[in-house]
Amino acid sequence: MRKMLNPISILLFIIHFFILYLWLFEWEKLYTAPWLWGWGISTLGGGVIYFTHYKKSTDHIVYKKLLLSSTFTMVAIAVLSFLVDSTVDSMP
Repeated sequence: MRKMLNPISILLFIIHFFILYLWLFEWEKLYTAPWLWGWGISTLGGGVIYFTHYKKSTDHIVYKKLLLSSTFTMVAIAVLSFLVDSTVDSMP
């Protein structure tokens, strides 16, 4: 499993980067059920991998920081999306 962590981290970073691109430029596509599921699963997967395998590890610092920053970004844009959506819904 240890040998698979680096490729999985890179794959999750690429997925997170693509979701960020969709969120910034093509948000209509992102707010469909399959993309929202993908967003949630990739964010959850990044968090699980970081907290179970990388948190106490002192090796693979670059992959560790890459995964943490991309996962944190996904959580931040999810919160921001929720705030924007609730603000727009509360307008008359």
